[in-house]
Amino acid sequence: MTHDTKEGLTSVAIMSLLKYVEDTIGKVLNATSGSVMGDWNVWTEGRITVGKTYKTDTSSEQDSQTQNLSLGFDRIIKDNNPDVNPNSSGHIIGVVLGIGKSDADTTNSSTVDADSYSLSAYGVIREEDKALAQAMMGYGHIKVDKTRIDGSDTLTGSHNANQFFTSIKVQKETIGVGSFSLSPYGKIHASRTWYDGYSETGGNTALTYGEQTIDSTVLSLGLDVDYLIPIHNGNIRPFMQFEYGADVSGSSTVNMHYNNEITNYQLQLDNKADSNWKFVLGTDMYTKDEWDSSISYERTEAVDAGYSDSLAVKVGLRF
Repeated sequence: MTHDTKEGLTSVAIMSLLKYVEDTIGKVLNATSGSVMGDWNVWTEGRITVGKTYKTDTSSEQDSQTQNLSLGFDRIIKDNNPDVNPNSSGHIIGVVLGIGKSDADTTNSSTVDADSYSLSAYGVIREEDKALAQAMMGYGHIKVDKTRIDGSDTLTGSHNANQFFTSIKVQKETIGVGSFSLSPYGKIHASRTWYDGYSETGGNTALTYGEQTIDSTVLSLGLDVDYLIPIHNGNIRPFMQFEYGADVSGSSTVNMHYNNEITNYQLQLDNKADSNWKFVLGTDMYTKDEWDSSISYERTEAVDAGYSDSLAVKVGLRF
């Protein structure tokens, strides 16, 4: 029996949605936590990600590409004592809509195409213009079309997955080192994904997969570094981020059987990686006419499991 399981091929789409939403909201909160004028900020961000997932016992090596687009709205909620320090007031709440498309190809010519949709709510608690706590939660839906090669058979199937995700980030007060600002943080990210059962068609080796639930929990420690440069019409803020994450998720199982048999098989699926490293480099620009923009590059290394590279561009307008 081939080991390109439902989880193995679909995980590219699931993880790209989860990672995209978390990274996008985290960056928006960091960017918005500066001096913000007006009540509402509307922003949009596009991101392209390419990566590779190494071969495991349950899936072949995969090359993937993902495109994501998001539209967000957020606003500042004034604190109860703005007369003491007006710039220190402001907890932020917002919502973001996301759509994405993922394509993955394996070394044995199997493919998976996925369309994803998500809705998330997020917020930040600030003190003296510094983000001390951030939180987000949301729901994602993914539609997957899969082609699997098994010997001379070309097998096809479609199924859906739904995901609930949440993330909490706690950040220490900024440490000033010369003209640089350093902010260490800790974060916990958790999700639960429900896979629908489905059957393949196209040959004698076609499989029927049962429903499956996968829980994921990642604990992270990181450091944000930025440098503020005043310009004639606003500010430029180059930034870097370093993060280490430990995956403490448990394993899950999937039931399957050949369509022309009644014997069921049960396969245990373990984490693809126990830990990962992330490095982000980018620049924010804020102008006095209420526009802001950002460009960033991100490299993520899943230890002994794969890597991804992302380029993101964001544009926002306060009104």
